[in-house]
Amino acid sequence: MDDQEPNDLENWKAVPKDFLALLKRPRRHITFVFFFFSIIVGLGGCSIFFAICKEFFGVSPFRNASETTNAMATYVLALSAASIVEILLAAKEKKPHRMVCITIAIIGASIALWSQVVSSVFASLLCAIPGVFSAWLLWWVANADNPSLDDSPPPANAATGGEPTKPPQGSLTGLTV
Repeated sequence: MDDQEPNDLENWKAVPKDFLALLKRPRRHITFVFFFFSIIVGLGGCSIFFAICKEFFGVSPFRNASETTNAMATYVLALSAASIVEILLAAKEKKPHRMVCITIAIIGASIALWSQVVSSVFASLLCAIPGVFSAWLLWWVANADNPSLDDSPPPANAATGGEPTKPPQGSLTGLTV
């Protein structure tokens, strides 16, 4: 038992470091950053933008922010669910990382859904906005290791399988030109 305690403590210490690395790593990849801002924030947030415009330019602006908070809560749930699926299906995700992300999803979704219960416009927006930010954080971390959004160049020796001095395998027998 004594041998396990330092190891368990090291595991707990590693969780914040790993999480911070997942927050920092995608910044280097322009594909990831552009995808996040153009698709996730921009295109994904269109319903929120339209609801805000409707309420701002409507007959009675911001008297009732229910459409905006409905759009925000729906957006949070959809983005959080997609991010959790990404985390669960990723083969190399660590279990503590998964649990931290699931916790963020539960807290963010709970806060966003609470915006549907409160009656004050200010309190409703105060609940919905952090929910949206938590969903963005969750998506960012869930997709930090997504190879489709990684624009790192392949290694120089990738065409040879990593060993350029090794002769190619296979045979050309039976090939007619």
